[in-house]
Amino acid sequence: MEESGRLIYFIFETMKQLTTTIIFIASVVLIASCKKSGSGSKDTTPPVITFIAPAANGFYAAGDTVTVRGTITDDNVSTASIEIRNKTTNAVLYQQTSTAGNVSFYNFLWKWKNTVSAITPASVKVVATDASGNQTNLEINITLDH
Repeated sequence: MEESGRLIYFIFETMKQLTTTIIFIASVVLIASCKKSGSGSKDTTPPVITFIAPAANGFYAAGDTVTVRGTITDDNVSTASIEIRNKTTNAVLYQQTSTAGNVSFYNFLWKWKNTVSAITPASVKVVATDASGNQTNLEINITLDH
């Protein structure tokens, strides 16, 4: 009788260890399959930029303020930057970068006072980057006058 009790105890302990091992293996497989099927997938979608101002092909006299305003949408907007560039000489007239703070919607507003000394075709370019490193830009043309 004592031997059958030991056998039952041995079988019970073996089943307990086997059950723990099976649960561990099932957990590892479940976690690995979740990472492959979406929750850990890489974001490859770039942000979307919408200009509110300035108007494309707008005209700005000397002393006028060029207001660059709009929105950026994405799951995780990280940074936004602006560049106003002389299209004839390729010189940068104004440049600034803002940290958006990893948000899904970002309103941008930058202002620059026109100080050029001749009629100048220029481009206004906004670049948006999300937390995954996806980047997009939107560029419009304006004319600066002296």
